Amino acid sequence: MRFLASEAAELRSQAREAAWQDAAQKADELAELAGVTLGDVLTIDETTRAPVPVAAERVALEAAVPVQPGTETVQVDLSVTWALD
Repeated sequence: MRFLASEAAELRSQAREAAWQDAAQKADELAELAGVTLGDVLTIDETTRAPVPVAAERVALEAAVPVQPGTETVQVDLSVTWALD
């Protein structure tokens, strides 16, 4: 038996969308401050951190701590490079 996020793919997708919105907003603000506009996206690099499945047997042996639903975090970091116009 393993403990997994029940909607891992959906959670990654939501985290990716939030990361994209954050990157685009910051890039727009910086471009405006520099007096330029954003052009085409040149590169996108993603790093995803998701909960690692834990074997139930290992949890039972190592600790008597109950596992609560909804306590895992899924994180997506994006590095995006835009051309400047």
